[in-house]
Amino acid sequence: MNLLEKNIGFPLFYRTHQGISLTPAGGIFYDASREILQTYEDACARGREISRTENDSLTIAYPPEQFPPFILKAYETFLQDFPNTAVTFLPMPYNEHIAKIAGGKADCSILAEPRKECLGDLIFTKLFEDTYSFCMRPEHPLADRSLLKADDLTDGSILCGNYYYMKYPFHQQLSAVSSRIQVLDSEYDMSIRSKVLLTDDIFAIHSRWSSQYQSFLTVVPSDLPAGPVGAVCRKNPSPAVTHFLSYF
Repeated sequence: MNLLEKNIGFPLFYRTHQGISLTPAGGIFYDASREILQTYEDACARGREISRTENDSLTIAYPPEQFPPFILKAYETFLQDFPNTAVTFLPMPYNEHIAKIAGGKADCSILAEPRKECLGDLIFTKLFEDTYSFCMRPEHPLADRSLLKADDLTDGSILCGNYYYMKYPFHQQLSAVSSRIQVLDSEYDMSIRSKVLLTDDIFAIHSRWSSQYQSFLTVVPSDLPAGPVGAVCRKNPSPAVTHFLSYF
């Protein structure tokens, strides 16, 4: 305190054997110091608010015709809180997402957990555990079930999309359930819908994507675990990516 008084050039306190009290100059200095501190705290709060809503960009990879409501809901809430963030949805097949994120063309994607060797320098953040659902024509014998179990699928033909990156591929996970697994040449597209409408084949999907097929087919959930679903992004993601993922 003595050093402070020496630096500012006037005494702040009266000092007696009964204690200390502010001098008139000390009172002015004290009030000014409180104002300066409040201004500092207000500036910090304002700066944090600007930083939270400042202009930023976010590019989300997604497969054409497969944009599930759970992603849309997170996006809409995120945009309410961060209205200045420019969000771009980049359509591409799932099998291209990891390469595009690694190459900087996209910032993140929501998909089934990839194998570590496919991620490379990218990171996977688990958002939730999923189950399998099965898509079929409305007249299929299983279409009236409320929940499918392994025994229901023993004799059926199950089509499985081909996703090179999946840690838990459809065909491997379901081979213990049915001996009639057919692995497609590629991932799912619109043609899979028309294929099962004309046959008793069914195809497996992650339940979080059920709504994408319910307009054309009957989708029946199951109790079969499908593994984690989450986000793939680069290491040290931008604030926009971090904030967006917090809405799941």
